[in-house]
Amino acid sequence: MKIAVVGNGAGSLHFKNGRFIDSCDLVIRINDYQTVGFEDAVGARTDIHMLNSCAKIPGLTATHISALREVWFAFPNPATWQDSYTIHSPYEFQYLDQWRKDLSAEEHEVDAHGAAVSHVFPNAFRRYFKREHMLELVTALGFQRSGVLAGPDGKLVQPTTGVKTIWLAKALHPGSEILVTGFDGFQSSTYYWNISAPDRYDNHAYSLEIEWLNRLCQDKVILRLD
Repeated sequence: MKIAVVGNGAGSLHFKNGRFIDSCDLVIRINDYQTVGFEDAVGARTDIHMLNSCAKIPGLTATHISALREVWFAFPNPATWQDSYTIHSPYEFQYLDQWRKDLSAEEHEVDAHGAAVSHVFPNAFRRYFKREHMLELVTALGFQRSGVLAGPDGKLVQPTTGVKTIWLAKALHPGSEILVTGFDGFQSSTYYWNISAPDRYDNHAYSLEIEWLNRLCQDKVILRLD
């Protein structure tokens, strides 16, 4: 199975991979992505939409929403926060505790999340980025080893939604060929549809993410298209 994970970085604009992306078995896009006008570079089809908030989807059409196979959320199912889980270090406890504190009501309260999702995605199958996924990912990225916890704004330093998407695709579809584009830590620009506004967010560790992605490429776990 070929899975295309289309990030929002501008590196994808340098190549005309759109037709190839649309030919993959699954195409995953992230947050408030855009395709209209960029089909040559990033394609047009979307099977899975990864979100860190329902507020990230203004302007999506009913046709788009009805065509989705699944919706993924970059946080745990709010109903599972009280479930037991295994913690291996004080750092892990502190990290998860801060993560939950930083989540919005829509992301950690059962009723608020249910209302937001049912309004926008009434019929889509939903998957969530679990606490176990987060701990595995931050370990792979080297957060604990590097002492990464809070950013200058006092909020948790999290993996980007794009990197969470790659991790979830690997976890849910082991053995698949994962092809990625638009992942350069936003060094090219903020988003491929707004290349004039470079940005560096305080609550992401871009250098660690780029190192991790390079290791995955070297180990042939993923393949870059840009």
